[in-house]
Amino acid sequence: MRHGLNDVPALEQLEINGSSPEEGDAAVAHHLSMFWLLASAPKLTLLSANLGKVPWFPPLSRIKHLVFTLEKDADTATIFAALSNAITLETLSMDAAKHENVLKASVLQLEALPCLHSVRLDAIRPAGTHLPEDCTLQLVGLVQADFASPKWNSALNKVSAFEFSDNKLIMNDPLPPIFAKLRFVTSVEIRLRSLDT
Repeated sequence: MRHGLNDVPALEQLEINGSSPEEGDAAVAHHLSMFWLLASAPKLTLLSANLGKVPWFPPLSRIKHLVFTLEKDADTATIFAALSNAITLETLSMDAAKHENVLKASVLQLEALPCLHSVRLDAIRPAGTHLPEDCTLQLVGLVQADFASPKWNSALNKVSAFEFSDNKLIMNDPLPPIFAKLRFVTSVEIRLRSLDT
């Protein structure tokens, strides 16, 4: 890849599909190639990638939009620490790889990012979430038990969209207590158990 893209000064959006090698010389070469490519694209503002076990990160100071898929063994602490340096970041979307139910992750601390206004987490449950004052949060693919911890109280005030499934909940049941905390939510999707099952 490094030799085929010698100069990419106009590149603004990059989508990388497929997973990267996890270890050995192939992993090192892959990560160096990605770092070189991203560092040589000064106008790059959108990056979409699958992050495996060994994450690679270019300087993220100019990235505005990030879309990540995290594998089950992704080092979320390292990934989240790199995100905290993305000072121009406006939107962040992260989802767990398709084979995962819910990916448990380290604390997501992004409250110092001045431009961040939208975060979407799909089947990812950080130990805690800290976002800028005006940032909205979209939660997808989780169940109400995922938000039982008091660590989520401040983040739930930022939720604008919420989607969850509950195999035990049926239409005649009262709404789960979590809904009392979703003060600013504008979109909700709930998948319920059918009455005839």
